[in-house]
Amino acid sequence: MSLQTSLSVTEQLHEHFDSPAFRELVPALAERFKEDDYVELESFLPPALAHRAQQELADLYDTRSRRRDILVPSTGNTPRNFSNLDRDVLLAGSSVIPAVFDCPALLKRLSEIAGQEVLPVPYVPEEYISARMDRPGDVHGWHWDDYSFAVVWVVKSTPEGCGGDVEYIPDTFWDKENPRLEHYLATREIRRRHPASGTAYLMRTDTSLHHVTPIAEGVERIMVCFSYCSLEDLDREVTHDTMDLLHPNA
Repeated sequence: MSLQTSLSVTEQLHEHFDSPAFRELVPALAERFKEDDYVELESFLPPALAHRAQQELADLYDTRSRRRDILVPSTGNTPRNFSNLDRDVLLAGSSVIPAVFDCPALLKRLSEIAGQEVLPVPYVPEEYISARMDRPGDVHGWHWDDYSFAVVWVVKSTPEGCGGDVEYIPDTFWDKENPRLEHYLATREIRRRHPASGTAYLMRTDTSLHHVTPIAEGVERIMVCFSYCSLEDLDREVTHDTMDLLHPNA
């Protein structure tokens, strides 16, 4: 048995995120995040853990996923068309996903990249969720997140040109009573990214209006979203309109 396979999931994650190789990337990532409110973390998980998580997610999507086809009023009636797994399903059925969220070494690296303390969100249902887009036209419509930061691990990406792009507009404000999507889309530059399978991206999600573009026929996109907050988030009232619609039993 190799040393890697003899380590626990928690130990493997610590070794990965606290490794010299990962830490050497941080200064450049921090500069990029400061400019873009977005940065990609390639090969986010060690290969063995990524494979293990993929298998766990496949089993859960076969048995525990729920289809969502809704419009969300607080983001301007933008659509959500995908299947998902909520936090409690992932907690019960994955040995990797909860450990990633709870990893102190990852939190330390994220804080260094973000230039401020990055903390677990105080709202349990939003800690981590997964979504699978697998029908033609499936889309994760324009929205903001309730908290400041998200790490989105793209478990499976789409081929270039087949949808599944991440588009975002930084430095925006979410007024849930009047989201003004048309204003932002008409007057601001829309930035586009297409993170590859296995890549995660860190985004400033409370001030970046963002969406995932509709996918084409015959392709699939699977992601896991880990939500994190800032110190400021802990001092303000946060409502959970979108989560209440997507996960009514959470």
